[in-house]
Formats: sequence, structure tokens, C-alpha cells
Amino acid sequence: MPKETIHLVGEQDTGKTVFLAQMIAAHPDQPIYFFDNERKLRGTGLMVFPDGKIPDNVIVLNTPTLPDARAAIDSDEIPEHITGKKGVPGILKRFKGTPEGEGIIMIDMISIWWERAQEQYVIEASRGKSTLTEHLLEIVQMKIDDRAARRERAETQGTDPRKQRLRGGSDFEGYGGGEWKIIKAMHSNQIVERLLTDIGCHIIATSSTRDIRAVDNEFPDAQKRQNLWSPAHEIAEGEKYNDHRFATIMNISRIGGTPAIFKLSLLRDRGRKLGVPAKLFYDDELATDEAHPIFDIWQTYTQRTGAAKELVSDG
Repeated sequence: MPKETIHLVGEQDTGKTVFLAQMIAAHPDQPIYFFDNERKLRGTGLMVFPDGKIPDNVIVLNTPTLPDARAAIDSDEIPEHITGKKGVPGILKRFKGTPEGEGIIMIDMISIWWERAQEQYVIEASRGKSTLTEHLLEIVQMKIDDRAARRERAETQGTDPRKQRLRGGSDFEGYGGGEWKIIKAMHSNQIVERLLTDIGCHIIATSSTRDIRAVDNEFPDAQKRQNLWSPAHEIAEGEKYNDHRFATIMNISRIGGTPAIFKLSLLRDRGRKLGVPAKLFYDDELATDEAHPIFDIWQTYTQRTGAAKELVSDG
């Protein structure tokens, strides 16, 4: 079966982890590795899984740092402190060369990895300093020097200092161009791209959101990003190129109601049948039906689109 890459984006308390848990419950025969970046799966499982326990086909990965995430991907055997178990093969070892569509990698809050890449850069950069504080102070000083240079140049040229650019790159705002390249390599080349391109597993990820007005207008694809996210009125947190990495992007938002009523917006769905509606609404009567206390995002989506209800292939 063709590989699915799905990104579900939504603000807090819109059922993103529930979505992943329901995917787990629907695929008891698929090997699943779950990056539990906010340690929510176990609590969510009490509501979703039949006996309240995480199924045996799921390997839960506790990776609070970027090196831990790399170890889960690259190691022949994942360190026990990450899985709580011995003898668990690393993701690449387990799935490299297996048929496309075998296995599911779930990343709850992939947006956190972008923050952790920045944290890891600071840690590694500070190793050449006597203290981490010294390195952070150096970053602050670079920012101060940059602003002073722009003011001086503006006074000389009679222009607005906010429009001044340092020669050889953008203005320093926390990190410079060289630093961002390293951070992006830590995040993308070493982690995200390897999962999306090196193995044929389905990749299901979630992210938090922020105000769509936060789009960086100087980003080369800023207008495309605005166009993609404008139906949702918010954008995904995390590294901006995640927009291009997933074939299916959905936004879940709460539109009121008690019990809660949600709206599922389909922002992109490459390869699915034509005619999929842009917005998929959760039925009011289903929201109040006691037989459906959990909002089953995937089931609603597949019912409305006519897509297969399971990722696993026939037979």
C-alpha cells in the first residue's frame, strides 16, 4: 500500500493525541513506534484503548532531547531509558528495506523537535565555552552589535535602521544565518527527513498552532504558506518546511458546543480522489451521541472522502 504521510495540526485540547491513539487501536497488527513528546499517550489510552493499556504492538519512545530521538532512529538497539524495554531495534534497522506501507511512525508534537534543535545547538556550541551562560551572553552581544552597526550605517546613509541589512546575510535576531543552517540540519537532515524518506513506513504527526499573522514575510515561500493555511486562520508551529513534507495536512479546531463540536479542515491531500470538500464538519448529533464520546477524526475524514478506513493493505 502506498505510504501515507499525514500532519494533523490544531490548538491545545482539540484531540490530536486522541487521533493518534485511535489510529493505534484501528491497527493492532501494524508495528508502531510512537514518539511521545508530551508524555500524553498513556493518559489518552485510558479513554481509547479497550483495556486502558497501550497495545503490545506499540513501542513508546521517550526522547526528551534531540540525541535521544537520533538514537531511536539510528541505533541497532534503542537504549533502554528511551523505551523502558531491552532489545528494541532502532527504527532504521527495523524498517529499512521492508515493503512500503509496513509499519507506522507516530510523532506527537513534531513541532517540539524544532525547539529542541535550537536547544541542542546552544548546548553543543557552549562546549567550547567555559559556561553555557558565556555562550548565551555572546549571542546577546552579537545582537547588540548588529543593531549598533545598522544604526551607524543608517545615520551615514540617512535611511531607516530597521531596513538595514548586514552584509552577507540577514540581520541577527537571536541566531545568524550560519547558526540557523546548523539548527535546520540537526532538525531536518538528522531526524525528520530520515523518517520521511529513508523508510517506507506511514508517518503520522501532530503539531500545535500559532496565529497566521506570525508568518515570516521575508521567507521565500511566505505567500504560499499564507495560501495554504488561510482556511484554518492559523499555521503550524515548528520548522516551516514541514509544510512541504506531508502529503496530507489537516487542521482541527473547536467551534463550541457542549459536548465539544469540532471542525476538520482539509488543507492538502495529494493523491486522494478528487472532489474532497475543503471543510469537513463533525456532525452535531454525533457530538452528543453517548456511543461516540471520543471524536474519531480519522473515521470522520475517511467516511467523508471515501478513502480507505485503514492504512494496512488488503491481506
